[in-house]
Amino acid sequence: MGQREILDKDGKATGKMEKYMYFKAQEGEDIGSLSKQTGISLEELKKGLGDVEIKEGTVFEKFGIGEC
Repeated sequence: MGQREILDKDGKATGKMEKYMYFKAQEGEDIGSLSKQTGISLEELKKGLGDVEIKEGTVFEKFGIGEC
């Protein structure tokens, strides 16, 4: 888990922070294991990831899971 500053619609810093999660793929992981770990459906992942290849070391971030 990490945190970053929230930006407004123009990309300017707001002074507020938000938490985010990230997942780093390990050897043998695929979209199915990512779905199980995150609770995000396969359909949503396929739509959101597009043509991203999941391989060892690939990092996926989910921003905006809560303010700090």
